[in-house]
Amino acid sequence: MQFLGDDAAKAGRAVQWSEAGFLAALTAGGDSRLAVDPATGTNKYLCPPVPNDALAHLSSCTASPISQAGFVLAMQCYGDIAKVRAGRGAAERRRAWQAQVEARLSGYLGTGALADIVLLPSGTAGVLLTALLLSLEAGRRPMTAILPSASETDTGAPHAAACDAFDMPARCGALASIAEVALRRPDGMPRGDDELCEAFGAATSAAADRSVIYLTHGSKTGLVAPLRVPRGAEVVVDACQLRLAPAVIQGYLRQGWPVVVTGSKFLGGPPFSGAVLLPHGRFRNLRNTAFAMWRQTVAAPQEAAEFALGPPLRWVAATAELPEAPDAGTLSAAIACRMATAERTLAALPGVWVLAGPSAAMTEASGLPASIPSFAVQDPHRPSSWLPADQLRRIYRRLAGHGVLIGQPVDVGPFGALRVAVGLLSVAESAWELSLSRLRDELFMLAANEV
Repeated sequence: MQFLGDDAAKAGRAVQWSEAGFLAALTAGGDSRLAVDPATGTNKYLCPPVPNDALAHLSSCTASPISQAGFVLAMQCYGDIAKVRAGRGAAERRRAWQAQVEARLSGYLGTGALADIVLLPSGTAGVLLTALLLSLEAGRRPMTAILPSASETDTGAPHAAACDAFDMPARCGALASIAEVALRRPDGMPRGDDELCEAFGAATSAAADRSVIYLTHGSKTGLVAPLRVPRGAEVVVDACQLRLAPAVIQGYLRQGWPVVVTGSKFLGGPPFSGAVLLPHGRFRNLRNTAFAMWRQTVAAPQEAAEFALGPPLRWVAATAELPEAPDAGTLSAAIACRMATAERTLAALPGVWVLAGPSAAMTEASGLPASIPSFAVQDPHRPSSWLPADQLRRIYRRLAGHGVLIGQPVDVGPFGALRVAVGLLSVAESAWELSLSRLRDELFMLAANEV
């Protein structure tokens, strides 16, 4: 399957092996969120570009540092390509590594006979590509993209659904209008399943043109919406968290719905690594045009060989420890066990409120247990209030400075919430309880100092 950086590599200079060159490639081909701050040595997600076993990893709902196994395999990939001079040889080696990634991802998801895989820099890029494909499929007739509010999905998602890139000048022009649906009530609690379905249905009925529902599976706090798709609407499945069973993805593909995933959330790979699963046959004659529009929109630096290598290297890292055809029962039991431990740990903390997660129907639709406990923190100066997201960001950064990485704060209405997350690597790590203990101790210390 073609990767969107192929043209950049053909036009670029040769890949030269060096440690600095490898790290530059590993962090290339994204957007401003991937840039490493020289002062801190981390990106905007507070993740270093190299492995750090001293960190407590509870942050896979936002981003995780690269694993040791992923780093080693990505370095092998870069070195293998660097041995070959620019041109056909390097392109062939890169495609061979990409084929390995696609085979691992397809093996895990069981989608080999159902979909083509397109590797991308991020999940946001995946939303953008599918929006461009749908626009072309409709003859560029006006569309209305209906998706959950950005506070529960991604700040770049509304831009991408309108066919504009995150933190880039508009290049294609908005090819779709946007209608956002709040997943929570004004008091911060999740809306009911039926209420959400009715809200998406109302937005579809109100649209004056072709409607595209972004079925979010699941949100930053694990919610799934809508559980029922309004009649007549097109569907894109936003499964960027990838916290759902492979069988569920297979079912969506059989309905002809494209699915956007990432390797940087549940799978535990480094940010960014996105992909779109395109149902076999659909969009086949439109892909080259959509690829060209995508390149124009993101203004990819065609002269940089690193741009073409960044996303594949991060996907190599994300799939380094990916099991093939995981046993759903075993995986579910492990997630549920770690989730229960996390909720007990958080609930025992003074001044912490563990928020309600996805409904039973949402969990059933996912095929896996909920895996993102979200929690509010009491305002030390106003005990009857909970801290807003902007104040929680100070706690989030303070924890990271002490080696405890958790999910970024999210706005849940009148207050904010912090998050921890069970990831695929967490399932296999004995350090899960130790990481939670470190979080507990740090929160106790912060509370004692009223920070």
